[in-house]
Amino acid sequence: MGKELIIEFETQSIPSVNSTYVRTLDRVVKTKETEYYQRALGFIALSAVAKQKISFMSGKIQVSIDFFVNNVNRDLDNMIKSTLDGLQGIAFKNDSQIFKIVCLKNKSKAKNTEKVIIKINGLD
Repeated sequence: MGKELIIEFETQSIPSVNSTYVRTLDRVVKTKETEYYQRALGFIALSAVAKQKISFMSGKIQVSIDFFVNNVNRDLDNMIKSTLDGLQGIAFKNDSQIFKIVCLKNKSKAKNTEKVIIKINGLD
């Protein structure tokens, strides 16, 4: 498979795409929780890209995500979108490059902390 970018990120909460956007009278905006999550994840991803010297700005990719959450009854697909949006433009150019996603939802061992482990590989 070649190079693999690994990103580990701990946060208080992984936002769901269902609560990502709020409609106001004249526009739709991201919630502060989602903005914080995506900015912080982006910073961690940027650091990982620099440290590991791996970038996937072109070509097909595979993304593997392990979520460690406090509430395992949450919808996995809703956490995926918020997470991928935070990586776009940093770990990869655009999420249209993703041809395979593998995800796993786990119970967090830490009571008030959630964690995401992301692995990105190029596809030949």
